[in-house]
Amino acid sequence: MSRPEAAAVAEYILPRDETERDRLEVQHRLIVSLYDGDVVLPVYKPSPGDHILDCGTGTGIWILELAKSYPSSVTFTGIDISSHHFPSAPPSNTSFEVRSILNIPDEWKNKFSLVHQRLLILGLKAEHWPTTLQIIHRITKPGGCIQLGELGKVISGPATARLESMNSAWFSKHGFLRDCVERIPSMLEALGFVDIDVRKVLMPVGRWAGQKGVLGQNNFMRSYKGALKRGFLRDGGYGVIRNEAEMDALLEAVKQEWDVTEGSGVEYFTFVARKPKTE
Repeated sequence: MSRPEAAAVAEYILPRDETERDRLEVQHRLIVSLYDGDVVLPVYKPSPGDHILDCGTGTGIWILELAKSYPSSVTFTGIDISSHHFPSAPPSNTSFEVRSILNIPDEWKNKFSLVHQRLLILGLKAEHWPTTLQIIHRITKPGGCIQLGELGKVISGPATARLESMNSAWFSKHGFLRDCVERIPSMLEALGFVDIDVRKVLMPVGRWAGQKGVLGQNNFMRSYKGALKRGFLRDGGYGVIRNEAEMDALLEAVKQEWDVTEGSGVEYFTFVARKPKTE
């Protein structure tokens, strides 16, 4: 295991338990619903013999859904730094490997017709983003496509703004790239990707948005009340909160704010691009 890969395993802060598995599955459903049920945006159409890679595959749900509708001659590979959430009995044209995107075998060069990566904002340090995208470019075959998805800002009212200020401070202290959605397009362009398209949608949170908003709220609150809360408290609260009671009160205020503030949500960005057939 390379040093960056070992560091990624050690530093990934979200849990690897069954509660997190459930959260990841709901999160996938929410994201797909934002794009009218499209698991892959229509810039890519499968051809027999294509190879598709999913980086940070988690439960593998993205692969499993595509495998149901794509030709059986299309092969899927999912990689993640932990096998804990891998599916137990995947289809024969799918495989799952414990591997970081930072440690890709040489034989994968120009192999994949589609490379997918989603929600590694808490999985990649700022210093690893350029390398990661460079590797994705290397393993995408000429003419192939990539699809990336990441979170932007959390939008609501003053309580949410306080939580966001703590988010930003935590990201900065621990070396993560909070504004990765603003930097990804220029990094893709610098690598030579073409037909770059950025699609921003709002993932609603709170009762104002009905059942979808409640699911979104619960999904994000699970993270805030777990690993992120512990991280904020260890760091002293960044001048926003001083102890666990104040942290709990802030999260309750945010929850109530989301419920009654129409337009509350989390920005979700999808980036699609193509590697030129000739470079």
